[in-house]
Amino acid sequence: MILRNILRFFILAFVQGAILSQISLPFNLHIFLYIYFILLLPYQTPPWLLLSLGFASGAVVDILAGVAGLFAFSATLAAFTRIIFIRAAKINDLKNIRFRHFFFYTFWVCLTHSAAIFMLDAFSFSNFGYTLFLIISSTILSTILIVFCNAVFAPKNIHETF
Repeated sequence: MILRNILRFFILAFVQGAILSQISLPFNLHIFLYIYFILLLPYQTPPWLLLSLGFASGAVVDILAGVAGLFAFSATLAAFTRIIFIRAAKINDLKNIRFRHFFFYTFWVCLTHSAAIFMLDAFSFSNFGYTLFLIISSTILSTILIVFCNAVFAPKNIHETF
């Protein structure tokens, strides 16, 4: 289980840093697949370790993308959102989560992550409409890609229970 998560971490960080960060989408949109690592960590992961792993995954993507701290902060915030969402939704096990719960779980974590990235990147409210467009669009794209990856690579019981 630990080896699988370490392998998943390196694969997702590589895909994010080497492939997705280099793709030029229209309107400066971005897809953030590396937070899938945070979403799939075991339910029993202690909060301190989850926040540390979120920071580490973001720091690796920062290094690969040549950015200083933007992804590290946003991934840490995404990990914090995961903790809050799981407690609020009273999810006891991520292996047996229903599809709609996984979708909303993914959407909220992606929304928090995208909002942090684009608000920090803009660091102003002068183009708030465009920043809001980037947040919503990148959240939708990231959520779709993560849910698709989950449908392809996750155990059958997750996407059979709608």
